[in-house]
Amino acid sequence: MPRKKYSEDTIIQILEDAEGGRDSVRQVVRKHGISEPTFYRWKAEFAGLDAAQVRSLRRLKHENLRLRRAVEDRGLEAKVLRDLTAGTWKGTTTESEAR
Repeated sequence: MPRKKYSEDTIIQILEDAEGGRDSVRQVVRKHGISEPTFYRWKAEFAGLDAAQVRSLRRLKHENLRLRRAVEDRGLEAKVLRDLTAGTWKGTTTESEAR
């Protein structure tokens, strides 16, 4: 089943529907087609925020992930360069070199 992307406005509206007491959590998740664990994860993460704050939080998380990956790549490059300069690089070899 493909994963749905919910907008920040939709997430806030779903949380407000449940908090307003109009419907139970079970009715809200059924109405919007999400699971209860998803609802409670959103509630823990986004409760008390408005849509603009949720957008900002998502943007920051995405940027943080991108930066972490960049740091990991730099660390790997540095290790390869250290191994190359120390003469301990075990890169790929051709069949003629392996004999």
